[in-house]
Amino acid sequence: TLPDTLRMEHVQLDLQGDLQSGYALQGQANLAAEQQHMSLLLDALLTAQGLQLKEVRLGDRQQGYLQVQGEVDWQSSLAVQGQLDWQDLPWQRLWPQLDALDWRLRRLQGPFSYQDGRYQGELHAEADGPAGPFTLHSPFAGDLQRVQLADVRLQAGRGQASGRLELNLGAQ
Repeated sequence: TLPDTLRMEHVQLDLQGDLQSGYALQGQANLAAEQQHMSLLLDALLTAQGLQLKEVRLGDRQQGYLQVQGEVDWQSSLAVQGQLDWQDLPWQRLWPQLDALDWRLRRLQGPFSYQDGRYQGELHAEADGPAGPFTLHSPFAGDLQRVQLADVRLQAGRGQASGRLELNLGAQ
């Protein structure tokens, strides 16, 4: 069961346009969150060929946010290309049951794509954990059964680790 803090309130959607030139889709809502609501914004163009996501943003630029931009093409098969940008989103307000975790994701950025059951991208992360700040960088690729991090670079304090990582997600 999802917590009440993820309940959407005050949902507004506006769709204007036509089939020929596409439909401008704009929306906004609030997630209940703890302490105060968290805004959710949508700005997109919907056409018969796909969706151009100009912006989907959770949170705000002053207090932290998660933003996704990209394109979805469904002409011949589902294809997605995008960019993820997480800047100090206070996610614990949305999922307070996990607040006991002693870490904070400050920044997560990178491009990603998906087509024909396969995805790939790159991640650049900065976080704070029990041992202090750390960074993680790696390209990734995979499918629903596994993910490969081909060039993992982790740096924490004066220590660092690098290598290759493969995670099997499916039953074997």
